Amino acid sequence: MPHAPVLIPEVGQGREREARATVDAMRLLGERVVALKPDRLLLISPHTARLRGAFGVWTDSRIRGDLSRFGTLEVRIDLPNDQELGTMLNARDVPTWKIAGEALDHGASVPMYFLTRAGWDGLTTLVSLNYPGEGMLLELGEAIAQCVKDLPGKTVVIASG
Repeated sequence: MPHAPVLIPEVGQGREREARATVDAMRLLGERVVALKPDRLLLISPHTARLRGAFGVWTDSRIRGDLSRFGTLEVRIDLPNDQELGTMLNARDVPTWKIAGEALDHGASVPMYFLTRAGWDGLTTLVSLNYPGEGMLLELGEAIAQCVKDLPGKTVVIASG
């Protein structure tokens, strides 16, 4: 999903209409995700805190953030963190580090805005990337796939980009 803050009406203040097809597609995707009734959602953000050589996994009990740095106090995200999935990812052979006490970045907040407006309020896992050029993306994907396979129910994986 795209993550330009201007796509959110409270931030764009009318400018989001210039990207109407994208905004409509993000709303539709949010509705489709919610209609699937997944048990959990995993979001990968390219703007969440990074550490050389490792992927970050949020560990707080809640995933919270807002878009105040983009001029609005109206947009707030507050979702339960899927700590089980996060713990499973941290136990895999892919290098990870635990992220705690951080606010959501726009790479996570923008997709989550459309998902929560569509009704998503379930367990959510947030993963950050390593640094560009470090590789291991295939290994991350394989680790996520194995974790999801080992958990009951449905999981939706979304990459913010």
